[in-house]
Amino acid sequence: MAFTFALEANCSELYHAWIAIYRIIFVLIPHPNAVIVAGHAICTEVRDPWREENWILLPFQRGEVACYIGHIQAGVRAAVADPDALLVFAGGCSRAEAGPRSEAQSYFWIADHLGWFGHPEVRARAITEEFSRDSYENLLYSICRVREYAGAYPRHVSFVSWAFKQERFHLHRRTIRWPAARFTFLGPNNPPDLAQAVAAEDRNRAAYEADPYSSSPAFRAKRDARNPFRRSAGYLLVCPELQGLVAHEGPELYSETLPWDN
Repeated sequence: MAFTFALEANCSELYHAWIAIYRIIFVLIPHPNAVIVAGHAICTEVRDPWREENWILLPFQRGEVACYIGHIQAGVRAAVADPDALLVFAGGCSRAEAGPRSEAQSYFWIADHLGWFGHPEVRARAITEEFSRDSYENLLYSICRVREYAGAYPRHVSFVSWAFKQERFHLHRRTIRWPAARFTFLGPNNPPDLAQAVAAEDRNRAAYEADPYSSSPAFRAKRDARNPFRRSAGYLLVCPELQGLVAHEGPELYSETLPWDN
């Protein structure tokens, strides 16, 4: 609490003292790996997740439900293959029609209902990140969530999403300067209408290339639309060293020190 007040007061001496202490702690705490599964939609009845009627879907998402479950399964399998990994389901309460349910919760409970695809032991290492509103936040907020849960940033990140979005997530990785050697992209499938998806992705990726920190009014409006319950992430309370990165608007890369630089 005292540190929070110091930040608000812009007390540089206390801030830099905290950073020095943090760097010592950061070296001593074991670093888990992370398997992050990006959410795409909300399921309202996890006891029967295969039925489209049990999901809140946009028109273009029709026919994709089995693929979402494939993403969940891919995340569980990646966590099985890496006993040191936390499994993070990412995605916020993005649809008013769903009520205060998050994409991340949907994926967690679907995995639970399906018995963790034969690996119930993974449940003890599965957590949710429930504030991200787009792909950039899926990555950055999930890294913060690991820091919040485990006390340290992950050593390695494996990220599960659509195969056709691989380039976008490598762009996000470069934007936050996450090391390439500590990142693996897993794309288990593509949507049924791949041509439509790729055409939309070309536009979306171009927007991120022009505005990598998604700070434009258009990106802000999209995130606001995906936050109907006006929830706010509090990750800077546990990741104060990311304050500069979160505030950075680009388009040039953030140049200050980051915890994962070394």
